[in-house]
Amino acid sequence: MSEVLVLRTASAGLRPDPARFHRRIERIRRFLADHADRFVIERDLDELLAAGRSDGLVYIERARDGALVAASGAFPKNGDDLHGPVYLELGATLVRPDYRGFGLHPVLQQVRLLRLYLLYRHALVVFTCVKTDNERSAGSLLKNGFVETDDPAILAMKPSTEGRRFFRFPLAGLPQVARGFLGRRGVHVHRSIRYPDRYDRVDDRQLEVLLEPEIRQRRHLLIAIEEIARGEL
Repeated sequence: MSEVLVLRTASAGLRPDPARFHRRIERIRRFLADHADRFVIERDLDELLAAGRSDGLVYIERARDGALVAASGAFPKNGDDLHGPVYLELGATLVRPDYRGFGLHPVLQQVRLLRLYLLYRHALVVFTCVKTDNERSAGSLLKNGFVETDDPAILAMKPSTEGRRFFRFPLAGLPQVARGFLGRRGVHVHRSIRYPDRYDRVDDRQLEVLLEPEIRQRRHLLIAIEEIARGEL
């Protein structure tokens, strides 16, 4: 069985309509609350609105009925400071339990990193943090190019560092991210094949993840990602 999903940005095409924009952010907030996970640090509405305004909020929904299945954000942390790097914290990444194991998390991560770099270029500092007992997420971050950090400037972005490990993404790793993004065929085999030791019940769905029309029709974005993949940062 094949199922089509669409990856969208919360702010795409909505700035002329503030009411619609706020409804979409509230919808994402409810999704995160309804599927709360002890490993996912809670975000309030103001944080989600700020992420949406900076084009840092992405989500995946089912094409057939619009139901949300995943969401992820990049949160601006140094406000209106225009004299230094733009610090953005990746967070609020949540995949609905019945859609975990299909490889949606890497898609969200690749799209966020590439979009943010195209917006801010070398003025960008991307970091994230996980709870100290969340070994799976920490391992996934290291596997995907993040490095653990104790940079005081990054740690100062959070009101408390207790019980958390911090990671940053070196921009030199972006060509690999771009190549991974461009190499995706968009179809993800069912999770019982991907992770037979974790999902013993056969789930024969194959998920096809489409980019939203606003992204797909912007050929200049794909050209820019191809340049990144070639190392032309």
